[in-house]
This record gives sequence, structure tokens and C-alpha cells, in this order.
Amino acid sequence: MRTLLCLAAIFLLSTLPVAAQTPSTAPPPEKTAPAAWATYLQPAAGIAVSSPVELSRNTAQVLPIPFSKGSVDVKFLLFFNFLPGTSDPPTMISVAVIEPVTGKALLNLTPKDREGILDGLPGGVAGSGGKVIRQEEYRFGDFSGRDFIVRSEVGGQVRRIYGRAILIGNRILALNVWGPENQVETPEIARFLDSFRLMTDGEKRLYGTTNAAEMIPVDAAGREIDPAKVKPSPTEAPASDVLVVRRSEGVLRGSAVKQAKPGYPKDALDARIEGDVVCEILIDTDGKVIEASIISGPKALQEAALAAVRQWVFRPVSLNGQPVRVSGGITFRFNLGK
Repeated sequence: MRTLLCLAAIFLLSTLPVAAQTPSTAPPPEKTAPAAWATYLQPAAGIAVSSPVELSRNTAQVLPIPFSKGSVDVKFLLFFNFLPGTSDPPTMISVAVIEPVTGKALLNLTPKDREGILDGLPGGVAGSGGKVIRQEEYRFGDFSGRDFIVRSEVGGQVRRIYGRAILIGNRILALNVWGPENQVETPEIARFLDSFRLMTDGEKRLYGTTNAAEMIPVDAAGREIDPAKVKPSPTEAPASDVLVVRRSEGVLRGSAVKQAKPGYPKDALDARIEGDVVCEILIDTDGKVIEASIISGPKALQEAALAAVRQWVFRPVSLNGQPVRVSGGITFRFNLGK
């Protein structure tokens, strides 16, 4: 069973661009010049990441993922680029969005099969001649994921890969840093992996139905960085280069200077509805919540959770002396017995 599920992740090997697999016949794309970190939105998946280089789309591919009772044909979009000034082979970062070709096949899998697919991903990235150096569970709200470090050999090149994969609903989101064999875990690698978040409500309103198959760079005000595509109105605040970093729920709760508990909705009480509601929040540089949305939880309890979390206030965060915004998840537990 485990061997079969490990095969489910082999497709991630093909997310390494052809340029990196066969450098003698397909030269790598031109490297992007060094630039400040920017936030990139992927509207099709409703996600955002921060990157120091532009993330370009590769050709979408379709491959099968086996599981205990068959296989699921999945398609995935790959976004990648090489980091300028890095060694030979150059370090590459990538974001892969993987989902079934049709239907909700991943969503309909049993919890055991979903966890099994995640368990097999690091081995699939490492490949038959590679090695899983480290693998551990990662949680994104209610969603399961895996953090891993693997050693892989592709096209005669030995790579050390730092990765994170998360299974959210009917999609797998995978972030990878493909470094040389001696690549160490740097603050920049952690910054890239930790930057993963869901798009805010405001971002969805602006970009949710446009450029769905691209990575869109935006500034801290949510405007597309290319001024030829988005022209700010005179009433809008000027753009600023404010980074968004992600923090775990434990860190967020520890930094909260004001918390509010949600009231129990009467309709939910009458219907005896209980459970956990996970809210995704975006915290501004002054510590106030400026965006809040629902990741999961009973619908009857969601508005109460959102009303509460919008009242929270956090200690402002700086990175290298610069104020940053913070994203993360807060869970509220509604229990009829308490």
C-alpha cells in the first residue's frame, strides 16, 4: 500500500523544467534581474506566495496519481524561475497547482488515502535514486501538509530540495526550492515556504476571474505591479512595498494584545450545531485585522467567528527593521458543553 502511494508523487519530478533536466539541449530561460520580494497571486487556486523573482508559467501537464483503489488523472500548473547569482546548477523556486482533470476526485478520497498521497510526495520528489532526508507533518488550519527535504538526481544533476505540500480541498499546492547538493536551509528559503497563504477577499474581488492561469505580482495595496495593466485612482493610497509573512496559529495567539470571543448564534444553539471554525486573517503593519475569511467550519457558526476575529489586535511585526503584514489562521471552537 505505502509503495503504491509513494508512486503518487512521482509526477512532481516532472515539475522540474526541461531546462534543468537536460541542460545540454535546452538552455535555461533568461534569469530575472535581482529585485525586491513581491507577492504573487494565483487566482485559479486562490493562493498567494512571496518571491524575489518573477514566477513564470510552464506548460501544464496531465499525469495519474495512484491510490488504494485506482488512480486519479491530475493536471497541474507549474510556476518557476531561477535565482540570479546562485551556483551551477542555479537554485530554482517553483509553485505547483495540482487538481483533477475532471470532478472532485481528490476531495472525494478517504482521509486515509488523502494522507497517504501526502506521505508519498517527498519520496516521489526524491525519485528512485534519491533519498528523503527529512519529512514531517505540516498543518495549514484544518488542512494537512508535509514539510520535507530530499536529495534527488535529475539529468545527471544532484539536487537538494526543500519543499512544502498542502492538500486543500480538491487541490494539492506544492512549493519547492531546488538547490545544489550542498544547499543549506537559508532564511530566504524559509521566507518563501512560509509566505504561502490564501488570497484575501479584496484580492479575490480584483483578480478572482482574470488571468486565472498566471501568477500576478501585486503591491501591498493589492494593485498589479505593472502600471500598464492597473492604474490606481486618485483616491487610492500610494503603493508601498510591504511584505506579507505567514505565522502559525500559536505564534499569532501569542502576539495578540486584544482577543474577542465569538458569541454562540441562537440558530446554531437551537439546532445544536457545534465544531471548529478556522478563520484566515491578514494583519496590517499596525497590528489590526484588515481581512478575514473562512477556511473551514459549520456555516451557521462562521459569521460569529468572523465578527470576533476582526476585533483582535496584534503586536506589530518587523522583518530586518521593516514593518510587515502578517497572515495566518485562528481557530474558534464552538462547544455546546461549555
